[in-house]
Amino acid sequence: RMRNGEVPSSPKPIIWWVLIGTNDFGVSQCSENMVLQGIVKVVEELKRQRPHDKIVLNSLLPRSTNKTGSLEPPRGSLSQPFYWKHIRQVNKQRHQYCEKNSSLFFFNATDIFVSKQDHELSIPLKLMPD
Repeated sequence: RMRNGEVPSSPKPIIWWVLIGTNDFGVSQCSENMVLQGIVKVVEELKRQRPHDKIVLNSLLPRSTNKTGSLEPPRGSLSQPFYWKHIRQVNKQRHQYCEKNSSLFFFNATDIFVSKQDHELSIPLKLMPD
């Protein structure tokens, strides 16, 4: 879409906030490498079209298939997909990618969207009820 002229020419932002990739795990069942490659392609295209702008790459948001918002699989459960391990890995790689590029900045939103209760990581249902 970006290559087909969908990067807006007006208004002329100088900072782009990029929040993409989370759904690639759940909807498309992509691997960590595929998710990261897709993000890098989008960022590189944006850098090509807007070379003087700053780009903030937001961390992947947490994703859970558990109705309680738990990010960790129940012990012995192999039936439900749990994405947290993969999301953390891609976030680590995104952060490293940003550190190597002076026009890129990484924003880690994990502390906003993940809480720890009773030694278990979860998404507060008040923030993400779906």
